Parts: sequence; structure tokens; C-alpha cells
Amino acid sequence: MKKKYKCLILMIGLVFVTVVGYWGVGEYQFQKEKKLILEIQRIADLSVKKQEKNQDLKCKGAYAEVEKSVKKYTIDYTKKRNRIDKIINNTDFSQFVSVENIESDAPQFANLQKEITDTQESLDKAYDDWQKFTTEKNMLTYYKVDSDDLYYEELYLDILKEEYGLAVSYERKDYKDTIEFYDSVMKIQKEALELLKNTCGTWEIKEGNIYFQNKADEMEYQKLIEKLQKLA
Repeated sequence: MKKKYKCLILMIGLVFVTVVGYWGVGEYQFQKEKKLILEIQRIADLSVKKQEKNQDLKCKGAYAEVEKSVKKYTIDYTKKRNRIDKIINNTDFSQFVSVENIESDAPQFANLQKEITDTQESLDKAYDDWQKFTTEKNMLTYYKVDSDDLYYEELYLDILKEEYGLAVSYERKDYKDTIEFYDSVMKIQKEALELLKNTCGTWEIKEGNIYFQNKADEMEYQKLIEKLQKLA
């Protein structure tokens, strides 16, 4: 009876040690994850220069490797996103069909047409590159952790998806809407320049305005300008 009692006590003790052990491991992982996540959240919205200056690792071991991988991705993500913003913010779309530019680039409008096309292609490419960059497949190319434990890979992806998942969804819609808007603007601008090119010699610029000899050409051009005004 005493032997059975001792065995029972021993079993209870082993279960207790196991539970405490698992709790200890879980708490350890939780604290490491918390430290890592807080560091990533701290640098996520910084400029590229500031992100590059914040490459000192706060974690140790495999967690430090996860941190390094996430930080590298974060810098390149910000660069990709900034590329789209730079094109949009640094382009004065209204100047493509300003009277001054029309007058200086007539009659073929080769420079203006090329500038519009280059802007469209640059904007579309920047957006496509950013979209591809946000895929899980691309995220994993930044994962450099010397461990076969899938826990670290899952932690890495969870952090990126948590930090950028919802933001990317909103940004994707915003960028898509913005780019479609400017694509529409530039398409109409191209049509306006093409009309001016095809009717060259039948219109002139006086006091900052374009005057057509042909009423139908004038009405067609005016419709295009009104479309641009409605978009604005």
C-alpha cells in the first residue's frame, strides 16, 4: 500500500514538474516574442534612413536572426512603397497639357507623349513590384535563420503579416484607386495631345488659350478638358 502511495505521489510530482516546465518554456517564448514584436513595431513607420540606423539587434540567438530578417524586409518594403509615393508626389500631372508645354512641344508633341508614357510605365511597374514584394513567397526569401525549427519561420511570417497584412490590404486598395485615377487622367491627356497633333495648323494659342478654326475640333477638345476637370 505504501509503495502504491509513493508511486502515486511520484506520478503527481512528475506531472507537476512537466506542467511547470511547459509553463516556463511558454513564458520564456512569450517574453522573447514580445521583445521582438515591440522592436519591429518601433521601427516600422520610421524613414528608410532611420530604419537603417536601427539595425542593432535587441534579441539573442535564433530570435536575433528572426529580428535581423524582419528588419531587412522592413527596410526594403519601405523603399518599395516610397517609390510609388515619390512618383505620385513628384509628378505635376496637370503640366502635361498646360498651354506653355503644348506651345513649346508642338506640333508633334513627342516629348510630352513620351513623358506621359514613361510616367505611366514607371507608376505601373512600381506598383507591380510592390505587390509582388508583399507576397509570402517573397517574404520567405528574407528569412535567414539557422534553425530547422518551424517555430521561428512561423514567428517570422506572423510578425510580418501582423505588421503589414492589414496595412498592405488598405494600401493596395488606395494605391490601386490612385493609380487608376492617374492612368485615366494621362489617357485623356494623350487623347488631347493626339487631337492637337492631328489638327495641327488649324488652331493657335492666344493669351494663354487655344483657338480652333474648326468648331467640331474645338468641341471635341473641350469635351476632353471637361473630362479632366470632372476627374479633378
